Amino acid sequence: RKVGVNLSTGLINNRFLIEGRYSRIDSDGFIDRATSDLDSWYLSAASVSEGQSLKFNVFSGKERTFQAWNGVPQAKLNGTQEELLEHFNNNSNGDYNTVEDSLNLFNSGRSYNAYLYEDQVDDYRQTHFQLLYNKELSESATLNLTGHYTKGRGFFEQFRFQDDVDFYFPGVPEFVGLTSDLVRRRWLDNDFLGGIANLELTPSSALAVTLGGAYNIYLGDHFGQVISIEDAALPSDIEYYRSDATKAEANGYIKADYKLSDKIELFGDVQLRNISYEAEGLDSDRTVIGRSAGGIDTSYVFFNPKAGITYNLAPGKSVFASYAAAQREPVRSDFLDAVGTRVPNVEKLHDFELGYRSSTSNLSYEANAYYQYYIDQLVVTGAVNDVGAAVRTNVDRSYRLGLELSAKWNVTEYFSWQPNMTISQNKISEFVEEISDFDNGGLQQNTFLNSDIAFSPSVIAGSIFTYHITPSFDASLLSKYVGRQFLDNTSNESRSISPYTVQDIQLRYKIETELIQEIEFKLLVNNVLNARYSSNGYSYSYIFGGLITENYLYPQAGTNFLLSASVMF
Repeated sequence: RKVGVNLSTGLINNRFLIEGRYSRIDSDGFIDRATSDLDSWYLSAASVSEGQSLKFNVFSGKERTFQAWNGVPQAKLNGTQEELLEHFNNNSNGDYNTVEDSLNLFNSGRSYNAYLYEDQVDDYRQTHFQLLYNKELSESATLNLTGHYTKGRGFFEQFRFQDDVDFYFPGVPEFVGLTSDLVRRRWLDNDFLGGIANLELTPSSALAVTLGGAYNIYLGDHFGQVISIEDAALPSDIEYYRSDATKAEANGYIKADYKLSDKIELFGDVQLRNISYEAEGLDSDRTVIGRSAGGIDTSYVFFNPKAGITYNLAPGKSVFASYAAAQREPVRSDFLDAVGTRVPNVEKLHDFELGYRSSTSNLSYEANAYYQYYIDQLVVTGAVNDVGAAVRTNVDRSYRLGLELSAKWNVTEYFSWQPNMTISQNKISEFVEEISDFDNGGLQQNTFLNSDIAFSPSVIAGSIFTYHITPSFDASLLSKYVGRQFLDNTSNESRSISPYTVQDIQLRYKIETELIQEIEFKLLVNNVLNARYSSNGYSYSYIFGGLITENYLYPQAGTNFLLSASVMF
């Protein structure tokens, strides 16, 4: 159930403007118990005068969603009863602790959710404040200034079966050796603020230059609390972990577009980024963040250039080429998920692109070939961490080579077609898989050469057929195909998501009246052929009496409907 309201005063006295929006979404979810309760609002006030404007925006959103990040065991979705029983036996001492857990696994359908605790939820609000100023300094110069502040705070709540209470309250005598059912909350309290400025210059009709920069700082506090213990009294106001992180970034750039002639257009972009990152304290597993008690304290300086050329062959027809070098820093989870003392490296990219585009009144199309060469690319390993986020690791050398095709064809006055396709090869020169060996201790390593990058299908295709029945009524068939996706970087088909095709149908009808500017009715039938598919997943392996691999998938809903009405006054 989704509702939204938009209001605007229009320009008052040719000077002032106020507008706002409110929306709300409530859903029972496709996955069992995966309900969502979302609301957001937006308010903006602007003052406009000759040559300048001042605008203030404030918007906020709150979400409370029941957790479903564990996914569904592949054996549950498309395995045999024997395979499901084998999965159950492999995990009976960790995931299936009670009779209710076991019955839930065997009696649920493909929308199975492992979580049964009624308040296993994620609860978070984020509010943004923005002040934007625009000033025309002259006919050829415009200044833009933005100040911003974002406040976020929320938690996710978890039920823990027969957990070690001493872990949360070390040193408390009555908790030594005590296990009990308990409920904990893990909090994030964060602030993001900064300023952005740019100066747009057009010294001539052939040249446009933008100078810009920004300084932003992020402050994130992570902490945890136990809110109830079944078999003991709960100490008050005690955090069992806390870590504080600060990330600051200063960047500056200059970019230019230059029309060398009627045939040739050039562009260039140079960016300099400086990032500093500090974190200290205890992580949620009560380990000290970083390689020592000093935590994480690192900084990066990046120089990112980009240049390109467009050659106009004829009206509506052009070829273009570009080169870009980019570097990207690891994020907090990359440091925390790193194995042992391994430090994640900076990801470096060299991107080469060559394309052709053509446009006429009835037909436009574009082809873009790309080659992206990576050094130390951060790729997902196939596993997820304890909050369902993908774990990443650096790989020494990798690349993505592909061709993107898209078109829009107005076949007749009543019929149009918009196809698109990406064909690609996504490879890692050498990937070393590490598997925990509980039989012999340590890690078993397996090396794979020229393997596929996880979650990088070699073919993605889409299509939109639209029939304009009348000027106010049209029907569309929306199609999407996604090729095989490997869950890890070993190119092992047994750890992959099968290719899938989904067809949707959309009907739109508009009415215009003297009293109401426009009423639009829309009916969207998703997955009209009721395809059973999964769009994401993860995989992990370990050795315990032999190699054991567990795949988890995220199944998508079958045929479902969305009916909406939009009224504009």
